[in-house]
Amino acid sequence: MNSLTDRLKYIIGEQSIRSFASKVGVSETMIRKYLKGGVPGLDIAAKICLVGGISVHWFATGEGEIFTGDVVTGIDQVARQAITTIDSEEFVLVEGYHVTVDEMDNSEQNSAPVRRKLAFRKKWLEYRGLKPESLRIYFVKSYVEGGIISGGDSVMIDMSDASVSDGVLALKLNGNMLIRWVKVRVDGSVDVYTDINKEPDENVGADKLQNIEVLGRVVWLGKDFK
Repeated sequence: MNSLTDRLKYIIGEQSIRSFASKVGVSETMIRKYLKGGVPGLDIAAKICLVGGISVHWFATGEGEIFTGDVVTGIDQVARQAITTIDSEEFVLVEGYHVTVDEMDNSEQNSAPVRRKLAFRKKWLEYRGLKPESLRIYFVKSYVEGGIISGGDSVMIDMSDASVSDGVLALKLNGNMLIRWVKVRVDGSVDVYTDINKEPDENVGADKLQNIEVLGRVVWLGKDFK
């Protein structure tokens, strides 16, 4: 990746240009301009790297580590100040992992490398009652049977919420990893749905809830419409 354009394409990856531009906070036209050889200003470059979890030094020069774990490594004081302001005052970075759905479990998050981070507004997380340190984002690489998520989706899971209650949960059911809708009945049993608008795939009796291991609650889903 010898050119800035190539490195920008790498950061964008498989997501749509419109989606990436929205995350950076600029127009789709602006990103397309950079993809055709335009050079972003320092403030925009800092935001691009913040969203991508990429070293600004690598983005600017093509040298050094791509993923540093520290988005301000290798940049000058002006860019450092810009990113610090964005991160501390308005945004928080949530760690993201590239996985297949079978790898989305509690042990994986401690062993797999953080591939990139996504920026979310602190006020939005606070409004939802979410704590950044409990959140994990999974960039799903493979097709997932069931229709709720599919390859290319970004799924944010609150790993601190392991309650069996209504909503979309990351489950281990009878040894299998599933992302499913869950509804609790009055009798304490649980309906598990692939499609909430259809009949449940399975009803788990109240006396068998120990067979359901909740890994976390799905609180946000990002999809690209290409």
